[in-house]
Amino acid sequence: KGNSSISVCAGQRWLINGKLNPLHSSLNEGGFNQQRYLLSQRIIGSLKSQQLELVNPQCSLRQKVINHFSDKLHLLANAGIIYALMFGERGLLTEGHSKLLQNTGLTHLIAISGLHIGIAYLIGYRFIWLAQYFFPAKWINENIPMISGLLFAFLYAWISDFAIPATRAFLALLLWAYIRQQPFYCFPWQWALWSVAFILLIDPLAILSDSFWLSSFAVLAILYWIKIFPLSDNIRYRPFIGKIAPLLHLQVGLLILLMPIQVLLFG
Repeated sequence: KGNSSISVCAGQRWLINGKLNPLHSSLNEGGFNQQRYLLSQRIIGSLKSQQLELVNPQCSLRQKVINHFSDKLHLLANAGIIYALMFGERGLLTEGHSKLLQNTGLTHLIAISGLHIGIAYLIGYRFIWLAQYFFPAKWINENIPMISGLLFAFLYAWISDFAIPATRAFLALLLWAYIRQQPFYCFPWQWALWSVAFILLIDPLAILSDSFWLSSFAVLAILYWIKIFPLSDNIRYRPFIGKIAPLLHLQVGLLILLMPIQVLLFG
C-alpha cells in the first residue's frame, strides 16, 4: 500500500517486518462472533506491517489465468457475476448486484460450493462419456468418465483458490467416488455421515463455520425428505409434470426441514 507503483497479485513473495496480533472480538450476547468467523476462514491473526519488501513479483498460475480472462470480462454487462461464478472472486460485483443478491437471499449461488463442484463433475463425466462412443472398444472403461469428472471438479476447486465450501464439497465427492469402487453397498445417509467425519478430520476448524452446518444439514435433509416423503411414481413419470414436480417437491422439503437451523443461526 505504501508504493502505488507496485502491482500486487496472488503468488508474490513479500518480506514483511511487522507485528502479528491475535484475533479477538466482543462476546456480547446476540452479537456477531468475529473471532469464531475468522478462525473458520483460516485467519489466525491481524498483521500490522511496518516495512515491506517485494522479493518475487511473479504472480501465481491461477492469478495469470484470471488476469487473462478478466480483461475480456470487463466488456460484458454482468461481468461481476460471471467473474464470481468462474473464479470465486467478488471484486467486480457492483453495489447494485451485491444488494440484489443479499435482498433476494441468493448470495450463496455465487459462492463456489457443492452445487458448482457437482456441475463441474457432471460436465467432465458427460464429456468423456459421450466421447467414448468414438473410442475403440479396448479404450472404453466405466471408470474413465468418473476420473474425468473428478479432474474437472478439482480444476474448478483450484481456480476458485480452494474456497472452503468448494474444498469441503470436493472432499465429499472424493469419498463418494471411493465408495463407488468398493465391493459393498453404502446407503446414502452413510456416505453423508462419513463425509462429515472425513471433512472434520481434514479440516477440524470447519466445525466453527455456519456454512458447514448448513451444507451438512441440507444434504441430510434431502436424504430424509426423499426417504420419508417420496414422490409418487404416477407423478414422477408423467411427460411434463415429471420434470417439474421433483424440483418443487425437493424445494418444499428443504424449506420445511432447514427452517429450524436457519432460525437458530440467523434469528
